[in-house]
Amino acid sequence: MTTEHEEQEVQGLLTDFEEKYHRILLVLDKLHRGTFDEDDSTAMAAACLIAQAALLSDLASADLRSRALKRDIDFAKANAYSQLKNTTVDGKKVTESALSQLILKDDDVRRISIEQTEAERDYKNLTNIHALLKEAHLTFRSIKRP
Repeated sequence: MTTEHEEQEVQGLLTDFEEKYHRILLVLDKLHRGTFDEDDSTAMAAACLIAQAALLSDLASADLRSRALKRDIDFAKANAYSQLKNTTVDGKKVTESALSQLILKDDDVRRISIEQTEAERDYKNLTNIHALLKEAHLTFRSIKRP
């Protein structure tokens, strides 16, 4: 059973992902430039794991937001369809093909589609960062200390 103090420490480890990520990038740059102290390799491997743990919550939130917006797009399209299905042009009912195009032009559908595209981009970006952190962890673990 964890104490309140330990729980606070864990919460501290799981926050400030960007700060942890930026620190790792700076150390990777030192490794690239040849100024990395190999005695720090174990600590940096652990730091990569901690950064991954901090990232997981953001990654899950980004995935959830992207999925929710996909559902919102479907609802907005259904709403637009119900509003536009009885539309007439020159006294004629709009064809299904034209109706599909009108739905895509609907302000709510467009707005939510843009939000979903951005959410998907954010999720993929976090997924790529997660992969980079995994590789950085393996890199630091593979460094032989003198």
